[in-house]
Amino acid sequence: MEDNRRVQSSLQVPPTRGRSEAERSRLKGASAGLRMPGSSETVERKVQQRRAEEERKTRVEMQRRRRAEEQRVNIEDERKMKQDTGNSKKAQARKRKVKRLWGILGAEIIVLFVLLIAYVIHYADSKMNQMDYNEINENDLSINEGITSGEAYTTIALFGIDARDVSTDTGNRSDTIMIASIDNETKEVKLVSVFRDTYLELSNRGGSNDGLYTKITHAYAYGGPKAAVATLNKNLDLQITEYVTVNFASLTDVIDDLGGITVNVDEGELSEINRIIPETAVITGKNFTPLSVTGDVTLDGLQATTYCRIRYNGGGGDIVRAERQREVINAILSKAKQSDLGTLNRILDDVSTNVSTSLSKPELLSLMSGIFDYKLTESQGFPFTYHMGYAYDQTLGKELSMDIPGNLEDNVILLHEFLYDAVPAGSVSTTEANGTEDAPGQSSTTEADPEKIYEPSDEVQRISNEIERNTGIVSPDDPEFRGAF
Repeated sequence: MEDNRRVQSSLQVPPTRGRSEAERSRLKGASAGLRMPGSSETVERKVQQRRAEEERKTRVEMQRRRRAEEQRVNIEDERKMKQDTGNSKKAQARKRKVKRLWGILGAEIIVLFVLLIAYVIHYADSKMNQMDYNEINENDLSINEGITSGEAYTTIALFGIDARDVSTDTGNRSDTIMIASIDNETKEVKLVSVFRDTYLELSNRGGSNDGLYTKITHAYAYGGPKAAVATLNKNLDLQITEYVTVNFASLTDVIDDLGGITVNVDEGELSEINRIIPETAVITGKNFTPLSVTGDVTLDGLQATTYCRIRYNGGGGDIVRAERQREVINAILSKAKQSDLGTLNRILDDVSTNVSTSLSKPELLSLMSGIFDYKLTESQGFPFTYHMGYAYDQTLGKELSMDIPGNLEDNVILLHEFLYDAVPAGSVSTTEANGTEDAPGQSSTTEADPEKIYEPSDEVQRISNEIERNTGIVSPDDPEFRGAF
């Protein structure tokens, strides 16, 4: 045993090693021609057949498994479909029930909305019955012939008087005179304050002082709103057929209902407010509180109304007063647009008995329905160029302080440009004697909407010449000049 172990341990077994790529290639080439025992097939061919058979069996197995998985999925989908069908019927039933419920609620909401609108209209209608309606014959409004500018706008005259009874046609001067131009398409609003002391020709057909030259504020006193509107139309080539008149009491109530308005008050204005406010309180029949602070101050109705009435504070007179009035109107409109229905109802309650108008109830309702669409874009004072001096008042037979237009014709052209975006007729078509550089001897024409073209009427030209003869006031040579001279 020991000898055998010694012999075995002395035997050396050669180490094994892997064949290289070249060696394997040599052996493969060597066996390529070998044949299987008892067969004419080579070894390599037999190996390829065996591999092909294994691959075929693998594909068959994968197809079997795929069909089995598809069958399992189909069975699962069918089971879920049956389950979902039952749930779907319940869901559809619930949806139909909810839809019927919303249909009922929607119908009720629509009915309630219609009833609310009907109530508001009925409420507004009942309040408007308390207003003073004063229909004016258009034949008495002195509308000059051939005027087309402004036909795409609604133009309304606004008057403020210091009387408690707005229904009286005569005896009250209009402390505030405004022209509101509303673009019927865009709802943009422009305001023009006509200075109350503006020297113009009075138009009061069938009444006193017709054709005489005086302050425009006297027109309302001599012939009520009819004469005031007619004077505006005749002197300014306007086509106003409607007006609204309010008194100081209604302005005071509106501002109080809105919770006051904020304006900037200086020392001189504070002094004038406290000087005039007792008189305003008597006119309106209200109690007053003196003002004690300056700067940005929230004024109550009576204080704000008095602020509108200030004339003699550091110069400017009626011109600066008109600016204050426009400032207050802007503040009122701004606050009214942010107010709720209850506030607007209170305003309607308070002002209905202090309003006189030529607008019919349907026209008023139409204007009221668009209150939140209106946008006050600009405001100006008229005349644009004027001389603050003295002129002879033909109705009173004495000289008075006046705002005399510097060439009324030019001022009226500027007015139409501002209110209606009018195009002066003189700028529409011009012919150059020597032609233009591009077209010698031909006309140079600027196209414009025919309804926008404005040329002062013969009546305005006549009045303009008469004012110059009566006063001797001539406008500055600078066509761009604006303001007092």
